[in-house]
Amino acid sequence: MGSVSYDFLANSILFDQKSIDNNFNDLSDDQLQLILQEYRKHSLNNYNVSIEEITKNKSSLKVFSEIEKMPFELLKQSALYFDQFVIYDPLFKITHEKSKASKAFAKFLGFDPPESIDREQLSQIANHLKMITPMVAGDFVKIIPLSYHLEPPKEIPITLPVNYYADSLPPEIISYFRERVKVTSTIETENGWDFLDHLDYTPGLFINFKGLHTNGGYTYNYAYPEIAKIDDKYITRLEIAKYPINKEEWNIWVFQCINSAAKSAYNKINLELMVANDLNATFLTDKDFIANIITENLNAKETVETASASQFLNMELPFMDRIDISKLMEIRQFEAETFTNFRIELERQCKELRLVSDPYEIKLRQENIIHDLGTVQVNKLNKKLTSLKNKGLLEASILFASLSGSVQTGGWSILTAAYAALSGIKSYRDYKDSIRENPAYFLWKVLK
Repeated sequence: MGSVSYDFLANSILFDQKSIDNNFNDLSDDQLQLILQEYRKHSLNNYNVSIEEITKNKSSLKVFSEIEKMPFELLKQSALYFDQFVIYDPLFKITHEKSKASKAFAKFLGFDPPESIDREQLSQIANHLKMITPMVAGDFVKIIPLSYHLEPPKEIPITLPVNYYADSLPPEIISYFRERVKVTSTIETENGWDFLDHLDYTPGLFINFKGLHTNGGYTYNYAYPEIAKIDDKYITRLEIAKYPINKEEWNIWVFQCINSAAKSAYNKINLELMVANDLNATFLTDKDFIANIITENLNAKETVETASASQFLNMELPFMDRIDISKLMEIRQFEAETFTNFRIELERQCKELRLVSDPYEIKLRQENIIHDLGTVQVNKLNKKLTSLKNKGLLEASILFASLSGSVQTGGWSILTAAYAALSGIKSYRDYKDSIRENPAYFLWKVLK
């Protein structure tokens, strides 16, 4: 099946390994920007096709991930359990060009965004997309340009902060954010804006939420509007407030910024939840903040399937580095029944972990599950199949010797020898058919 995005990439210099290795230095910024804009246009023109490719898969084991930088190893592990995995298109995000107004406002605030493309970042993204090509070709991974819906508008909007945005979210949601907020004061220096190790009445703030952000957050600056006359025309311009800001005024501004940041963060979560719902996919997050806001405040109920999936994704699989992703995709496609058997067994064992609350016992049981399927059962299959295979080869050589002697003498010996050998082959085939029912057969074949 593949992906419409890869229809473009397969024939693009973005997938040329030599160009990737030298960070696309054989192309000028203008050439590279043109290619990225062509990719952006292709992705948006085929957006509905991408969505249709996903929705026509009716599996209940379909996942949409809000994790924008999706680790390759997690995708690889997920291929042992899920039918389809939908992720952000990491390349599409860097195709967004900031508007002139946005660039001007950034310079006003003392930021100097780079004019050229981050070639090292582009090379890393291209390498990642090439690595997951077998997963895309196997119809397991789907990428969509979801970041398009999160891009800022071309023109900077002017909004009226009614009640300081305090009513922009339901009370229980806004309270959830406020309880977990971390506010940092920032102040402008000769080298830009610096973080302070204490709260002060500065005209700069950096806001993030514990459990939601690791490095990111929301930046705010306090500016006063003023009217100025230039060439017989009156214009409105902004002026950064002088430090220190009046305490009461500053407290109100901080309150408003916290509410605004909460609204922005929640809007992203809400958008991703709606996308997951439209795709009929289970929502995946690696952040406790988001998981809790969904389960505690949005009344989402955990199911057996989601509980089992969570248990599996949190397991440490020691054999993952031995799995060839191309081989895994091939077996998923042509050995669908054995893949299903393996997954059902995993789900059965993971289901029992729902009743365990002690973290140590959960980890111990997870290790036992993986040890049994990944080591004990696989080794048993290896030994039994090797033994029977050798026996089959031995019977085949007896058949050849018997037929050689029987051709000269005739009689029933030919039939007897043939029947004996065919019985051996039949038992071998029967055994092969039977072991295909073994839940570990899928993993055995992947690791073979």
